[in-house]
Amino acid sequence: MPSAGEITYTVRLEEEQRDEWANFVEDSDFSSTSQLVRTAVSEYIQRDSDEHEFEKELRDVNNEIINEISQVLDGIEQTREITANIDSKTDPDTIHELTYQSSLESYKRMEFEDSDEEGDSSDE
Repeated sequence: MPSAGEITYTVRLEEEQRDEWANFVEDSDFSSTSQLVRTAVSEYIQRDSDEHEFEKELRDVNNEIINEISQVLDGIEQTREITANIDSKTDPDTIHELTYQSSLESYKRMEFEDSDEEGDSSDE
């Protein structure tokens, strides 16, 4: 008879399956088939929960990588635009300054985006 707050479940098994479980319980540290089933179900649920958490973390990492790649591609596009506007007669110091300014702007934008993200995470 179950204790207060406990529920009894009936599990239907083929006789061969029942014998396999009973033999396993005899050769293990489990005190009963019921304990084996409770432990197995609990571990299955925990493993499933852990897999979902891992998938969420993996999605978060993938999103961060995609964001970083997007920033790099933006920087490349800016450099291409600057390069397209430079003709062969442009002074090399001017070219260097334009490239430096573009890189500096990209870096500042990345720093600003990173500080925004850090601020967002503290709100959680």
